[in-house]
Amino acid sequence: MTFIVTRCASSQRQEQQQEMDSSAEGALALAIDAHKSQTIAASSQQLDETERLSEVRLTADRGHGLFATRDIKRGTCIVNEAPIFTFPPDIARYDKHGIHLMLAGFEKLDPEQLQALMQLSSDHPEFERCLKERMGDDFKPGKMFSSVEEMQKALCIYKSNCVRLGFQGQHGSGVFLKYSRLNHSCTPNVSNIYDEFTRKEVVHVTRDVKADEEFTTTYIDLLAPPSVRAMELKKWSFVCTCAACVGPGVTASRRRRERMARVNKTLAVECAGDVFGTSLPRADPAHALASAEELMRLCKEEGLIGSYLYMAYGDCVKYCRRLGDYEKALAYAKEELKIERICYGASCRPQDSAVHQVAGLSSLIQQRRIDEKAARREEKRKVKEMEEKTAYEEGRKEWEAAKKVTKKDKRTVKAAAEKVEMVKEQREALVAGLDAVGLARLAFRLRGETDVAYLRTVLDGERERLGIH
Repeated sequence: MTFIVTRCASSQRQEQQQEMDSSAEGALALAIDAHKSQTIAASSQQLDETERLSEVRLTADRGHGLFATRDIKRGTCIVNEAPIFTFPPDIARYDKHGIHLMLAGFEKLDPEQLQALMQLSSDHPEFERCLKERMGDDFKPGKMFSSVEEMQKALCIYKSNCVRLGFQGQHGSGVFLKYSRLNHSCTPNVSNIYDEFTRKEVVHVTRDVKADEEFTTTYIDLLAPPSVRAMELKKWSFVCTCAACVGPGVTASRRRRERMARVNKTLAVECAGDVFGTSLPRADPAHALASAEELMRLCKEEGLIGSYLYMAYGDCVKYCRRLGDYEKALAYAKEELKIERICYGASCRPQDSAVHQVAGLSSLIQQRRIDEKAARREEKRKVKEMEEKTAYEEGRKEWEAAKKVTKKDKRTVKAAAEKVEMVKEQREALVAGLDAVGLARLAFRLRGETDVAYLRTVLDGERERLGIH
């Protein structure tokens, strides 16, 4: 009976424990759900706030553009946008097969998305001519397009507005409705990066922007001469009127950018190590660092304080490391990281992120300090060991010299004791009873003396003082 009661009580406790565990699990699940809801709500609120920072407006001479709705601080995210559609790297080609696949992708858009796409700019006349030749009579309108011309326009819009996704387009290309409204400037005020995790294009302002000021990006190499830049921009039927292209500062800007291009080329050659199959000697790191620092200064003077300044800081870090100046390299890496955070935000990182540079250099400096401290300790140990060895040698020499003197003094005292016919036991006791100083003093009094009476008087006095009978 006792056993049955015990079993029943045990079962009750197990059931109570299971109920408590279930309640705890339920509470934990509710807490996780609440946290997720709060996170999603906060993220949604942040995205809404980002959306309100900019708006699309029609310009007088550049079509539509993206403008600030209020004053915006440097480093603020103004676009966090998913593409309306994307194409993998192996599809975005403009042969017949690629065109078929791209048109099939367009067909998957809903009518509202297609309408938004068709409102984007398609200023690419040269590409439009090539399309007409390549498509010929092999393409027929589908359910989304009423004519071949409309299909060609959609492809031209894609060509004009597509953005490479990720480093060197490793994730393909896509079109973004809001990002596509960014016009070009040779002194842009935004920087963009593709977030591989959220699959969104993220844009940050690289300098303070006033309300109603236009956000601008770059379509081309900004270090090319003005004439080359103008020729490149013709592909988009775009004429740049920024301060680097029009106005009193054009000449100074051109000179700075020409110098930047030369320095950039020098650093690129040094980095490559081999050009046109000809092996080139590596540049002196100190000279390369001076060039990188000049490039950094010119970027600031020219107002290219986004990705160009970011890369200049990266070069400074590289050559400081090569020179072994890790402290200076770390200072530059921290500046590089500041620019990285301004251009790309804290969550998105380029492939060669400055975060890794700062962490690596901090570790190197810490290890170097540990090694230097250990080296100083080892040096102190060696110095102390040498001092002790020197002191030992000097002490040994002094001891040997003193030993020789003591032997000589003993012989002097014993010789005098023999002259006065002192017995051997008394002689030995006398010498043994004197310390080195006493022995030296007595030997000094006895040395060279021939008067036996004087010798006896001195020795008897010492014998009596020591109590030797």
